[in-house]
Amino acid sequence: AELLIVEGDWREAERLLDRSLATDPSRLPRGTHLIDRGLLRVRCGRVDDGVADLRLALDIQPPIDPEWRIVALGGLAEAALQASDPRRAIADVDEGLEILAGADEVPGRAHLLAVGLRASADLAERVRARREPEDPEDATAAARYLALLEAAGNGTLVAGAGTGGRVQARVDWGRAEESRRRGANDPEAWDAAADGLARFGEPHLSAVCRYRAAEAALAIGDRDRAADRLRRAAAWADRVGAEPLAAEVRALARRARIDLVPQPEGAAAGSPAHGTARDEDVTRPTDPYGLSPREVEVLEMLLDGRTNREIGAALFISDKTASSHVTHILDKLGVTSRGAAAAVAARAGFGRTGSRAGT
Repeated sequence: AELLIVEGDWREAERLLDRSLATDPSRLPRGTHLIDRGLLRVRCGRVDDGVADLRLALDIQPPIDPEWRIVALGGLAEAALQASDPRRAIADVDEGLEILAGADEVPGRAHLLAVGLRASADLAERVRARREPEDPEDATAAARYLALLEAAGNGTLVAGAGTGGRVQARVDWGRAEESRRRGANDPEAWDAAADGLARFGEPHLSAVCRYRAAEAALAIGDRDRAADRLRRAAAWADRVGAEPLAAEVRALARRARIDLVPQPEGAAAGSPAHGTARDEDVTRPTDPYGLSPREVEVLEMLLDGRTNREIGAALFISDKTASSHVTHILDKLGVTSRGAAAAVAARAGFGRTGSRAGT
């Protein structure tokens, strides 16, 4: 099952794990198989089922080995991040680090530290979008994660511990997350992380880093790099059924007007290709208001309660352009406030299917 997970046959891996767990294995195999299955389910978007598996593994008595318990906590942190709850993720990370306090284990600790930096970056992006100052305690926690991760990379976290392979891949990942946390998202850092994670048995995390590399590339106007990284991430996500990652990739491709399947030579510019993430591929409700595809995107973000700044950042447009779109939407809907626009849009069915691009 673990080999199949790395090879990308997640359905068969889960089938084998189901068979094993049905035999009522002893304590350690039961725990490890629950954790493997739980991670698969979380990454496929079946978060409730995945969290249930991970918690069952953590509840086994006597407790399974610390090296496996921290894998479960890392999985719970991933689930929390999918649910947009970075503080819950940080709590899971800190619980795992406490379990390993005083232990000689390094790769698992490096993984938790990188996940902690991912959660810290999510928090920092949230407060920037709201134009709020970063909480000093959040900055302190991130600095602690980074310092410990750098220590793992240079061999001072545990005297005599190895620093290459799996550890270095996590160090690179954490550095990339730190660049995102500081608002200086670096595509080179994300590419280094993606390459290292792929080389040392983490193709899924590598694909996540490819997605982040695309985000960073778009921020500096490098559309060719962004398109390549998005297509590579999409290929993995579609292959294994990682729906949360696939949805993020499709959404970013749609906003940036990037085809996830490159068009053949000689195709007319803008002509759709199979598997693209263009606006016309998105299932939309009937629109009696004459909104443009871009205005529909902005309207759905209004439904999510996003500010003009957040809308602009998501769509790679200026705050002023986002404000102009909002004004035009209000005029077309015949309302005078964002709240009234959201109410009209909800009654018309907007916001329910906007994430279905490319399906």
